[in-house]
Amino acid sequence: MATTESAAAKPSAETSSAAASPGAAPAGAGAAPEQNKPSTRKLPPAVRLVKPAAPAAPAPAPAGAEQANIAFRLQIADQIWRYVAHGIVMTDAAGMVLCANPAFVNMLHYTVEQELLNRNIRSFLAIATDLDSVIRHLYQRCICAKRVSITTRENAIMPVQITASPVFLPDGRLRYMIFSMDDATADLEAEKLREQTAMQTQAAAMSQARLAAIAELSYALNDPLQNLLGLAEEDQRADYQDQINRVIEIVRKFYSPAEPPAAEDVPAPAEPLPEPPPGQLAPCAQDTLMVADDEPLIRRLFDRLLSDAFPQLRIELAENGERAVELFNHGHHAVIIMDVMMPGMRGDEAFKRMVELCERNRWEPPHFIFCTGFMPPEAVTAIARDPRHALLRKPVSRREVVAVTQKFLSRAPAGPADEKS
Repeated sequence: MATTESAAAKPSAETSSAAASPGAAPAGAGAAPEQNKPSTRKLPPAVRLVKPAAPAAPAPAPAGAEQANIAFRLQIADQIWRYVAHGIVMTDAAGMVLCANPAFVNMLHYTVEQELLNRNIRSFLAIATDLDSVIRHLYQRCICAKRVSITTRENAIMPVQITASPVFLPDGRLRYMIFSMDDATADLEAEKLREQTAMQTQAAAMSQARLAAIAELSYALNDPLQNLLGLAEEDQRADYQDQINRVIEIVRKFYSPAEPPAAEDVPAPAEPLPEPPPGQLAPCAQDTLMVADDEPLIRRLFDRLLSDAFPQLRIELAENGERAVELFNHGHHAVIIMDVMMPGMRGDEAFKRMVELCERNRWEPPHFIFCTGFMPPEAVTAIARDPRHALLRKPVSRREVVAVTQKFLSRAPAGPADEKS
């Protein structure tokens, strides 16, 4: 009997033990093998599943923090409104001014904002309709910029650059218009200066083209007119001379007003420039004269008229600047009649070469008579301002050439033959 109770009690103890064990199988399912039972003690630490703790709830904001943030932002906005350099005006949809910042008040030379309130924004414009296109763009939800003119308190006109932006209600209706204005006086003056500079540049280019055309025309006409004038004077035909003089006057109408004055128009100093001290510079050959011109007929005409006027002179002829320098290097002429526009070396370049020869050889410099067209280069005009030299404009008459040559020959120091006499 005791045995039976003991046997009956044993399964009960096992059952209790199975129920108490977390890994035990449910009753009636059969006992699981010992080797298949999972054991957390055998898992490595890195593989253990740990349930994360729930995130802590955010601490509630202290009372008044949101209001403080809003107040700070309003303070910043107020500082921008007061000290921004742009004039800002806010109006309703009809254009009535609701507020204006100090920059706009000062721009219109008013004293307080209240003087601008409840006035239509158009009343500040020199032309009220200038804002019509701006407002049309605002109704189309576009930001618009435009150059307009406003009137100050003293009714003075001021150009401004205006930028307008709209503010709409949730239902799509335009509620406010915000206008930003900047004084555009400096920009307008800069634009005018750029336009004036462009016009001056264009005028200078046109003037330069005009001068080039006149120079080309005068260069083409000088030699034929000089030839005709020389032939007419040689044949003593007054009717030919009158016709040629008429052509010369017509061509001279093309003179530029800005043309430098000729040498004869510049008053000579009261005292002539001092001659070089005797014995220091070799004097010019007083019995020689040179004519340098690329036109053969002009060279022959000048040779003939100068030979008739000064039979005692030996006259040499050069067809270009290079030949003139070569002859001068051997002859050291007292007076040189020099054409300016010659192929190859021009007359002013030949002048520089001859001056260098004089300095190198310690020669007395000669007198130069430049014969050129109606538009002499500035370099030649500057040389001719020296009373030792002269500038004649082609076509020149026999009387002009003889008179200027005689003046320079009389200035020249006496040669050895004259000193003996």
